Amino acid sequence: WTWVFMWAEKITEGDRNQRIKLDAAPWSTNKLLRRAAKHGLWLAVSLATALAFVGYFTPIRELLRELLSLQLGLTTAFWLLFFTAATYLNAGWLREKICLHMCPYSRFQSVMFDDSTLLVTYDSARGEGRGPRKKTADYRAQGLGDCTDCTLCVQV
Repeated sequence: WTWVFMWAEKITEGDRNQRIKLDAAPWSTNKLLRRAAKHGLWLAVSLATALAFVGYFTPIRELLRELLSLQLGLTTAFWLLFFTAATYLNAGWLREKICLHMCPYSRFQSVMFDDSTLLVTYDSARGEGRGPRKKTADYRAQGLGDCTDCTLCVQV
């Protein structure tokens, strides 16, 4: 779910550098609208997740009808709020903290490492010098390596 939340953040607040500038900027109408849109999307995804999960235990058509008419039972309303809040907090705010502290894979990943483990790493001998280039230009003659400096490798 984190990817969906990060996508919502990117379309409402921009890429990483734009978000850093927005965080540092004083509060304005633009900043308030962008933050409201982001959190609105986060809440919509969280509610959809909660509806899908609670829908396993309650007929989904009845659940939607009760939700839209505000006729939810106490137990159903509790579980919808619980899973909406859990998704919103875990995927929106905690993100990698969930992976670091709650996911078991982060604990034993280093134990599973051996000499034949494939690693995805940056090869500086091949990639440097970085820089944009035209398709028609000979980038080797310009002293450029294979890296186009698109930043896709560091976007997490």
